Amino acid sequence: MRKRRPVMWNGVQYPSIYEAAKANGMSRECMLYRVRKKYRCDADVGQSPRRRPVSWNGKRFKSVGEAARANYITVAGMLYRVNQGYTCDADLKK
Repeated sequence: MRKRRPVMWNGVQYPSIYEAAKANGMSRECMLYRVRKKYRCDADVGQSPRRRPVSWNGKRFKSVGEAARANYITVAGMLYRVNQGYTCDADLKK
């Protein structure tokens, strides 16, 4: 038996990858692939993680690279923060 892993997709919390896939009309393998790639919604699919729009410290940026340059950190550092769900510097201190 597979371990049930909660999944957040399109802002909705599902009890498992299977339930998320079923509710969104895709296969379990497809949903698992998207979750492993750290996609969080349908809009993320097909976009490079570095080129998707990012909000940081209340400002909107066209890409992770632009946000990183504006905040004087590396692109990898900003990408990590965004993928962890952080939205501002204050989130890092929690």
